[in-house]
Amino acid sequence: MEIYDDPKLISKNEAKTNFAVVLEGNSGFCFEGKYKIEKFDEAEVVLKLNAKHKIKVRGNGLKIGTLAPFEVGINGMILSIEFL
Repeated sequence: MEIYDDPKLISKNEAKTNFAVVLEGNSGFCFEGKYKIEKFDEAEVVLKLNAKHKIKVRGNGLKIGTLAPFEVGINGMILSIEFL
């Protein structure tokens, strides 16, 4: 593993989508950006970001804690997060 100390090396590739993800251990997930909830139940939440990108959160007892136009918060036991 390399450690980069030159910001130009880190930011030379532009992000394909504009979003932020914050994790609070394995019990909280916050997504900020443009999204659409494609699937939601206690075991799986799928957020559609655009025509090509999705985020799948899997876990136990998942609940939506925050719901706003550009933010969604998910609480519960988070087991995995997959970028599709």
